Amino acid sequence: MRISARFIGVLLVGSLYTRTVAAPMRAVRPLTGGLSAPAYGAGAVNALSASWTYSLDAPGLRTTLPLHSVLLPLTGFAASERAVDYRASPWVAALPVSLPRITAAIVPWSLPRTLTQPGQVEFPFSSQQPPRILQGLSHLSKAAMPGDVWDGALARQDAASPGQSVSSEGLASAGRALELQTEFEEFLAQDGRLPLAVPAPKISGVASKLLKNIGKSRLGMNRYSFERNHFLGHHSITTMIAWVAHWGLDFMQIHVSSFKGLSDEEIRGAAAAARQYGIEIQLDVSSTRKKDLNNLFRIADLMETVHPVGMIRTYVRESGRLTDIIATAIRGLQEVLPGADRRGIPLVLEQHELLTVSEMRSILETVGGTLGALFDFANPITAGERPEAVLRGLRGLTRMTHIKDALTLPTEKRGWHHYGVKLGEGDLNVIEMIYEALSQGADLSLQSEVGYSAFAARDDSTGPDSEFARRPPSETYVSEEVMRSPSRLRKTLEDEVLDARQQLDYIRWVRDKLEDFALRSLGRPGLPGISSTPPASQRSPDIRKARRIEAIGRRLFPDDPKAIWHEGSELTPETWEKIQAGNTGMGRGVAGELLGRADRLKRQFSPPLYNRDR
Repeated sequence: MRISARFIGVLLVGSLYTRTVAAPMRAVRPLTGGLSAPAYGAGAVNALSASWTYSLDAPGLRTTLPLHSVLLPLTGFAASERAVDYRASPWVAALPVSLPRITAAIVPWSLPRTLTQPGQVEFPFSSQQPPRILQGLSHLSKAAMPGDVWDGALARQDAASPGQSVSSEGLASAGRALELQTEFEEFLAQDGRLPLAVPAPKISGVASKLLKNIGKSRLGMNRYSFERNHFLGHHSITTMIAWVAHWGLDFMQIHVSSFKGLSDEEIRGAAAAARQYGIEIQLDVSSTRKKDLNNLFRIADLMETVHPVGMIRTYVRESGRLTDIIATAIRGLQEVLPGADRRGIPLVLEQHELLTVSEMRSILETVGGTLGALFDFANPITAGERPEAVLRGLRGLTRMTHIKDALTLPTEKRGWHHYGVKLGEGDLNVIEMIYEALSQGADLSLQSEVGYSAFAARDDSTGPDSEFARRPPSETYVSEEVMRSPSRLRKTLEDEVLDARQQLDYIRWVRDKLEDFALRSLGRPGLPGISSTPPASQRSPDIRKARRIEAIGRRLFPDDPKAIWHEGSELTPETWEKIQAGNTGMGRGVAGELLGRADRLKRQFSPPLYNRDR
């Protein structure tokens, strides 16, 4: 008897179906669900992942999934090269139940190792082919579900929206929306270099508000970005105002220390320069004490005879037990806030390097009135908190920002120092925080000091009411060798000006990219000529050394690479035990050499950063 190859193939497929589809499906037959798809009309499509959903009900399990997450393993859609492990996806992490559990229930024989995020599906068809593809999807999906589930889903869809169909234009629009959403998410994650603190929002849902806030937002610079030039290069307030005006900024923030020794006439002269250049002046003071704020009010009154003062920033800098520090700050702010209100000058409180977000909110809400918050991108690090979380925790209160980037350096007691680097070079997700600040309607101010260092305020030894010394000002370091060399000092001062300009370009690029995303999401033309990469800049002096140190850390301590920052040059028994616990398979000789190499690199920093636990 002759048996054709086709007949053998049918037998094999049938056997495979029985083993891999029919039997597993009997185990999940109690599952019920429904497929829903809205009509695709003008403005009705945000993204395919949001529009097509599969509702899944089972004992103890109820969820609604984006349809393509259910169908992707079945349809043969090609995942893009940017597909990520589903466990690392913030989109998947936001689901109410485990994706592997759901996928295993629906497609038990075909659980993928990777899954694309929304927008990372490359549709293998043109906009002219929806009927054939939809038919294929129906066939494949029906094979993967109990028949009554699929038929019931289609019946419910027809009953909910009779006569509606998905047009080719609708599918193309959905594809574009997915692509734009993916591009937006990758941009917020700095091209995937840094994880997002929370899942990215749908750009289609925030576009209108984001555009409005970008249109109202202002960009300025803090005097600290000129710190070396101000105190070593003798740049006057007027000179700094001229730079700010030359770069097309809206305001400049000047610390009260810059006015020390100036006559009343010189103070009014600085205000006159600001008026001439069309620059708003904002004033800073590092205290909430009444006498310090009153001194600042005196300077503001002098300036306002010539040119208005736009804002006053203060922060808590006290000693004592934490509860006493907070109580003193509240009393001081309650005393001075009426003076700011009488002058019509907004007063904002910065969290600086000690307060947590809950303590900040407690102070702001207790004082109340017109008091607002100023959020500094790096300061939460020394208080032991994630900056992105603090910024979200200040929603409704944030009016101003200090934008900077930093390396985060752990202490042995699990506290954190930070060290200033250029925007986009450090460990902070600057792009995500600029987006969040603009979403809150806050203004943007560059306060970036390359080479600036701040030391941990809190660590594992900090209790709920610990005692703190009055915090010394953080320092922007210049080595003695540079100070002794006129040519090196001149280059250092020139680099600081160049760094400031390049980082302003970076902030503008981020703001323009966000505006471009919002415009395109609303179906309007994007900004022309905007680059897909940030503006080029010279690297921070220490950033290469830092990354080499952390590369050594990854070899020695794969589970905690940043531990290298608080290790010395000697291979102690405790350090050797940690290295062995990481299963590196490394010998003692190699480990000792790597520790020594990292220690030599740390000693080259300005200032040295190793073992600074205080």
